[in-house]
Amino acid sequence: MTEQQGSSGKRGSVSRSLMAGVATGLGLAVAASAVAATVVYAAGGPLTVKPAPAKAAAQSGAPTTTHLYLTIESGRMLGKPGWPQYVPANFTVPAHSKVIVTIRNFDGGAATIPAPYLKVQGTSSGSEQVLSAKPGAKPQTVTQLPAGGASHTLTVGQLHLNVPVPPASTVTFSFHTGAPGTYAWQCFAPCGTGKTGWSGPMSDNGFMRGTMTVA
Repeated sequence: MTEQQGSSGKRGSVSRSLMAGVATGLGLAVAASAVAATVVYAAGGPLTVKPAPAKAAAQSGAPTTTHLYLTIESGRMLGKPGWPQYVPANFTVPAHSKVIVTIRNFDGGAATIPAPYLKVQGTSSGSEQVLSAKPGAKPQTVTQLPAGGASHTLTVGQLHLNVPVPPASTVTFSFHTGAPGTYAWQCFAPCGTGKTGWSGPMSDNGFMRGTMTVA
């Protein structure tokens, strides 16, 4: 959400028509399989690591694990109030792999999010691990956040994946990719500009929406 908006008011006037399509599609995780190469992706581009030998992986039957690191920066941090941003917003992960995702959220405000988007769906365990930025906080495994307890979501409707992100926190979860393809993701917290919070970064690719390429 933006620093200029609270958990009510503009954020409470969420457009139901924008959410209906994805909300009805959430519920099932994609199937797991395996590949034999390892690449780590992080903000600013991929980090090169030494891949595991394809033959060795095939013989052992061990699935490939890929790490994806995402950051949510607030509009104030970017010098553009009302324009929070996922970094990177467009990213690539391997097909037929287990992907461990870490989202570090620097946005400290909460948003009014409809109940379906407060539930963790489509992750490997049906849950996410949350570590608050508050001093002394300990990691917690949750399957749902309370009302007013999230500032953003990472929602990939085609993959039935929905992960709510609490304010000022680090969220970790895993999911399994299938066949290659390009999938749109969207934040379903009204954290942008305009009367309802659904303008600006909510409709501008590269901010609160983007693409996940499975290749």
